Amino acid sequence: MTFPEDIEVTMTTDAERMTTGMALRQVIQNAAESRRLVAGVFECAQHLNNNPDNVAMCILPIGTDHEDVTNHIQHTLVEAFCWENDIPLIKVDSAKKLAAIIEQTDLSFTDNHVSTMDYGCVLIQHPKVDNEADTAMELFCNNVLPDDHLIIEIPV
Repeated sequence: MTFPEDIEVTMTTDAERMTTGMALRQVIQNAAESRRLVAGVFECAQHLNNNPDNVAMCILPIGTDHEDVTNHIQHTLVEAFCWENDIPLIKVDSAKKLAAIIEQTDLSFTDNHVSTMDYGCVLIQHPKVDNEADTAMELFCNNVLPDDHLIIEIPV
């Protein structure tokens, strides 16, 4: 494949992908600390229906139980709603990693170290005050995700 001369081609390395994962981890931690997270497919669907303008981004883990048709349908509907409402949609590699990050940051999500929360979908609401990690992730969502539909590996 050849590229026109006016297009700059940049190859990404593993280190750059990790930087994206670390930035997303920081955004999740900041949102958990400031109580801007909504977790659970049903809870997220309710929030999206009632207040979609307050949603900064939607995070969906892949690798969840693919044989669960109900879960697959719910994810598809959430994805469609996000795309229809211009809400950045980020897919991550693991619901367990997502749960670990949230539970490490905000212990109100756990009940005696046993999590009953559904991390099949997580919404991050807009911050009241802008911070660097949220701004960087918003730029990433606006510039990279619409074209590539990447799956981000989040470090634990």
